[in-house]
Amino acid sequence: MNKTLFKERYEALYPLPDAGWDTTWVDRLRSWDDFVENGATVAMQLRRLQACAGAYEKDFRSLAPMLHDLLMEAFTMTPEQQAELDEWKAELGFI
Repeated sequence: MNKTLFKERYEALYPLPDAGWDTTWVDRLRSWDDFVENGATVAMQLRRLQACAGAYEKDFRSLAPMLHDLLMEAFTMTPEQQAELDEWKAELGFI
């Protein structure tokens, strides 16, 4: 990940939306340090949700679409993560 490029793009998203009533995936990425520390984990969890949540766009991505897209671009899946996700989906009968 090119941290300088992603940091500039991340900071251009301020202020990040605040649901106010609940902790969301956005809250786990509230600062640049949070983005770097938690980004890979949050991205993987969102990918799992994409596989099983019928209203993913409305319920999850729509909280912060530009942050979502930046996150997915910055933390692409490794082959190991892809295999883990495929295994998880198979266990749950999604594929």
